[in-house]
Parts: sequence; structure tokens; C-alpha cells
Amino acid sequence: MSTDIELHGNNIIEENIAAFLQNRTEEQLANILGSIRKQMRAGASFVVAVDPSNSGMQFKEVVLKDGRTCGLVFTSFEEQMKGTKTVSTFMVNMKQLFDATLSNKDSDGLLINAYGNSFLLDRQFISLILG
Repeated sequence: MSTDIELHGNNIIEENIAAFLQNRTEEQLANILGSIRKQMRAGASFVVAVDPSNSGMQFKEVVLKDGRTCGLVFTSFEEQMKGTKTVSTFMVNMKQLFDATLSNKDSDGLLINAYGNSFLLDRQFISLILG
């Protein structure tokens, strides 16, 4: 478990995603969104995958099978380490990340924990979380 204070409590998000993947109900979905909103309001962060470039750091994005483009984020460094590819990461405050995602018209959302129990936090869900 991570000792980074900005990630403390993100394990609840992981648990809610796992529960949703076992039983895809509106209640389970509400639990995920509610836990993310609670963490955001508490000032929590996500671990964000980045690609170094000549102009600085760029969010690492993946293109899903349906063509949507999403940034890669993780609830903890442990979740990020489950991947087979080493990626550069840093922590970003959830609220700032959500605002940046919504302002980027090329992004369709954020893929949380891509190497484990993953969840697509699309633009609509991000807007709901932000209120």
C-alpha cells in the first residue's frame, strides 16, 4: 500500500471498481463515482502516466478498441507497476486532472488502472463528479 498522502484512500476506488466489474449495477457505478468525488474533494491525486517529449511531459494516452482516446491514470504506484511496460509517472491532483481532461477536446476521458481492474472515466462521468 502506498504511503503517499495524496493517494491515501484511493484503495476505496479500487474496491468499488472491482465490485462494479462483478456486478454492473447503477448502484455500483454510483459507488465508484461517489468514491472518486470524495477523494477529489479531499485533495487526493492519481498517478498519471506521461511520455517525455521535446516540449516537456505529455499525458500518455491509449486508443481504445472503439476509437476513443483516453489518458492513463492509476489509483496507486502499485497499480501502475502491474503493467508490463515501464512508464514514467507523476502524481496529479484529481480536480486539476479532471479540469485539464475536459479542456482537452481530443481526450475522451481517463482509463483508471489499465493493467488491472480498469474503469473508463469518460467526459460525462468527469462532469458528474465535478458537479
